[in-house]
Amino acid sequence: SAAVTGRLLLLLALLLAGPASSFVPPARRGGRTSRTPAPSLPSHPDGGDADGPRVVILGGGFGGINAALTLPSLPWPDAVRPRVTLVDRSERFVFLPLLYELCVDDATVDEVAPTFRSLLGGTAGGGQGPVGLPGPGDVLRTLTGGGRDGSSSDSSAGVEFVRAEVGGIDVPNRRVVVTDAGDGSVSSIEYDALIVATGAEVSLDAVAGAEGRALPFYTVEDALELRRRLSLVDELLEGEA
Repeated sequence: SAAVTGRLLLLLALLLAGPASSFVPPARRGGRTSRTPAPSLPSHPDGGDADGPRVVILGGGFGGINAALTLPSLPWPDAVRPRVTLVDRSERFVFLPLLYELCVDDATVDEVAPTFRSLLGGTAGGGQGPVGLPGPGDVLRTLTGGGRDGSSSDSSAGVEFVRAEVGGIDVPNRRVVVTDAGDGSVSSIEYDALIVATGAEVSLDAVAGAEGRALPFYTVEDALELRRRLSLVDELLEGEA
């Protein structure tokens, strides 16, 4: 159908676009990583750390999750292999191209918005998504240089996920101040390199008359609210029939 064709074209464009961040993995030959030099990272102020530099990524959209999956797979020397932490206020990565599938009840929440922990643990997105399309995990593995056979499933080993709201960045001391999404406690996360990939926010007031009359469509909650309202319309029409 035209709808399915549109979905396939959208996903094909996404796959052909390449990595969404500036971190491009080296070419793989025979399932092994080539000896392409890895990007350098800042050294520790105290002169070094046997555990490697700390990389903190703020935001878990396509840019942030791509960086989190790609960084561990680069050919780092053991002494400088980074410890990666991904921070996002949501527990789920939203696969925006298929968000409408959730709205019309053609896909489950886990198919369209797998949890960050499942993606970083290599346990999400296996098999096919809605209507036989690749799942979010499959697309992300393709973008980061892996295949659908799970060959890159261990590339995110050691990536820590922190669900929290970012309150500020203490640049002189290389710290990010966060508020825990669970208990509301405030703490800080130290970093040696910081990636800010917080993305965009929906702003209805940018369009005259939209505030109060339109629904945003950017999150799982937005899709579920729209689905609820469409269901009310269906019930109303059935009652008039």
